[in-house]
Amino acid sequence: MLEQLLKMHLADAEDSLASLLDLTEEEKKVLDENKSNVVIDNDAGVYAAYDVFTNTYIFSEKAVRDNVAVGEEVAHSIRMRLNKSARENILHPVVGKNGDKSDISDYVKFLNAEEYFARYFALIYANSKGQANCNNLWSKFENNRFSGFTATFEYVTHFLGYGRAEDDYNHKGSKGFGRHLLYDDNYEKIPDISVYDSRSNYRAAA
Repeated sequence: MLEQLLKMHLADAEDSLASLLDLTEEEKKVLDENKSNVVIDNDAGVYAAYDVFTNTYIFSEKAVRDNVAVGEEVAHSIRMRLNKSARENILHPVVGKNGDKSDISDYVKFLNAEEYFARYFALIYANSKGQANCNNLWSKFENNRFSGFTATFEYVTHFLGYGRAEDDYNHKGSKGFGRHLLYDDNYEKIPDISVYDSRSNYRAAA
């Protein structure tokens, strides 16, 4: 029953995103031929996620009715299935300038750019469904850091993408989102790694 409900929510979000992006028939065919799997698993260690390696939505029970989570993972899924370059960067990352594995700043910036695209659509979708209190989750800080998000790698690979998505949504609404973001690398949306230490620095560099 819950899995069927999740599949309905995911299908609705996919239709919404396809419309926003004005997908071509060829792009829709690619998505139909590569449908994502759906799993509900409270023991997976995630609230909600899209696993690009297995093309699978993984949701906890609590996330099934969360339109922000549904919208975000659908955006990840559609971008990964259509944007071969972005998918390749996830599956076979080359970290750092000139492939220097000791410098992951370029890879972190790439991941934030992916989160920007997904979070932006998530905000559009959640607001269209009337879900309240989701527009500034990453703009509010306690003790100079985002409250409740303590895993360092997760923090730095989401923070700036989420923050910029909230800024753009709150200033531009859905008009700031469009087809160009599907295939762009969106790097210009994300400040350099040196400004990850605080939100105030991010705003100054933005």
